[in-house]
Amino acid sequence: MSEVPPPSPICVDASVVAAILMPDPLSEAATRAWQSWLAGGRILVAPVHYAAEAVSAIRRWALFGQVSVEEETAALTDLLTRIFPLVEVPAHNPETWHRACVLARRELRRAGVYDTLYLAVAEEMGAEFWTGDQNLERALTADGRPLPPWIHILTP
Repeated sequence: MSEVPPPSPICVDASVVAAILMPDPLSEAATRAWQSWLAGGRILVAPVHYAAEAVSAIRRWALFGQVSVEEETAALTDLLTRIFPLVEVPAHNPETWHRACVLARRELRRAGVYDTLYLAVAEEMGAEFWTGDQNLERALTADGRPLPPWIHILTP
């Protein structure tokens, strides 16, 4: 009898995590997806800069008056105690960084590798990639290109 292979990991970007913690149009969808991944025993992964991006997203909400200082503090506490411990940040080999640069240059035509590091980690880990970042979605589908089947965009 053959064994059932484990489900693929999920590479989750900061937009999904921020939507779980902050009042966002994607909050319900992000929370539902997160709960489904955890219930299904999915391993969650992200690149090394994900933590800083998630904290920055929460900080922006407070800076622009969309949440109170108390709500910001509660979200940061929740992020540090409930979310961060569940997301593995694998050590990145030089090929991951190189792949992120190639993706930024060739696929997205961007200077930064913030978004493409998520894609490179997902490729390296054989993971599905989930994002709520509409700018990234537009960049990935520019020139009429369809999204690869392992890339998923959260919608409300």
